[in-house]
Amino acid sequence: MKQKRFFLATCFLVIVNVLFAQQSKINWDKWNFLMAEWVGEGYGLPGQGSGSFTFQTDLDGKILVRKNHTEFPATLEKAASVHKDLLSPLQPAHSPQIASD
Repeated sequence: MKQKRFFLATCFLVIVNVLFAQQSKINWDKWNFLMAEWVGEGYGLPGQGSGSFTFQTDLDGKILVRKNHTEFPATLEKAASVHKDLLSPLQPAHSPQIASD
């Protein structure tokens, strides 16, 4: 009897895992204008810097990732510094609306 319960519970968990693990690919078409590597430089007060960032899909098209890299040169008051960050904007799977219109 215990073996039958264990077998049924295992089958149930496997089926639930398979059903919920399959997610459809998200349509990122409205974000295509950002999908690239962007490079920028700035100067003026209080200083200057340069950097780049990329927008690309990841995890088989399920998420959008922005990676940023910025460099600030040394000044009389501060040492040179580098800033890196990663951003993944959320888009609900059942709500393909994006506020870019």
